[in-house]
Amino acid sequence: MVYVAKRNICAGDQVTDCYGIHHLYNDLNTRQEELLRGYMFKCACSACLEDYGTLAQLTASLSPNIAMKLGNTMTK
Repeated sequence: MVYVAKRNICAGDQVTDCYGIHHLYNDLNTRQEELLRGYMFKCACSACLEDYGTLAQLTASLSPNIAMKLGNTMTK
């Protein structure tokens, strides 16, 4: 496998990877279960540590006016 970085990576810099299990579409428990089952680790990213909400939760918390302004950017 080969990874290509968009910028120079210095010694000690954190390098992250997305496993395709995104917080916008899966709740914390689902993400953790899928990552543990598929990749055998417990995720400690910001979204998991701070229990970021899903897209449905985010959309529900927006005023109708703001949601309309965002339009298709709020869909999967």
